[in-house]
Amino acid sequence: MSGILTQPKVKKKLKIITKGKSYDIADSPLFRLRSKRKLAALLGGTTSSVCSTASKPQYSVFDIKKGQKTREIQAPVLQLNKLHTRIASLLARIKTPDFVHSGVKGRSNVTNALSHSGDVPLLTMDIESFYPSVSQKSVYHLFRDTFEMSADAAGLLANLCTYDGHVPTGSRLSMLLAYWCNHKLFSKLNKLSKDRSITMTLFVDDLTFSGSRVNREFKNAVSTEIARARLTVNNKKTKLYDAARPKLVTGAVLTREKAVVRNKHRKAIHADIVSIRSSADEKEKEKLLNKVRGRLVAASQIEASYKDYARNLKHSL
Repeated sequence: MSGILTQPKVKKKLKIITKGKSYDIADSPLFRLRSKRKLAALLGGTTSSVCSTASKPQYSVFDIKKGQKTREIQAPVLQLNKLHTRIASLLARIKTPDFVHSGVKGRSNVTNALSHSGDVPLLTMDIESFYPSVSQKSVYHLFRDTFEMSADAAGLLANLCTYDGHVPTGSRLSMLLAYWCNHKLFSKLNKLSKDRSITMTLFVDDLTFSGSRVNREFKNAVSTEIARARLTVNNKKTKLYDAARPKLVTGAVLTREKAVVRNKHRKAIHADIVSIRSSADEKEKEKLLNKVRGRLVAASQIEASYKDYARNLKHSL
């Protein structure tokens, strides 16, 4: 069991650094690492320091509430956080297929949605408990088999990269690691789609398919492949849209003509602005102001008109 810090700690804001590099797995410095010593050096530490961190990994574990649901977050701290960020930086430099829109510079949930513009049927699917489904064993086999590392180096990385036997929910490396541990499944789904002239995209664990041959039979075929990979489809988030219907794809609504911001996001922005105007507490106002700025920036990626609104927000209050 990993070491747990029950209260969230203030962390230094580390960032994934790619240095503009993009290469195949075979050209990654992680490929064919043959010892713990070489792995530790690549991660910027000594064998003893990296092994020590792996033996007692420190996480801040806390809950966040989203709507009616509560989600546990396991965020690495201290030296483990630095190591996770370094590993994530190395993984982020490896090329991914064109259908991947998460963890790729210049791509986002919006580019993911816009890939499916047009009057065609559309299917959205979500993998349930995606990060917790990625086991320590699958992380080990990723590094041992796909990256062709030695068993001891792969084992050390598997210990470093997992919390309580699975990929943590709050680490910088989780999204990249979850993709690579399931890349064979996603490639199969993409081939299944291409064989039917269907466009597939992936954003974290959100799968979207669009094309004239998207139907219940295709949905069942996708579900079967996911089940074979020992993953579970979140049926509540599975939607099959008719061609002419507005479609909700990774936070954006696709209409016949364009992508628009969801009504619930518009209402949230309006509610925040009303709260700012009615609040007499300056600290609370500043907190709400930062919150609504974030919402406006996200909305501006879908509808450009929100960009000016965000820029002139203070003057409009």
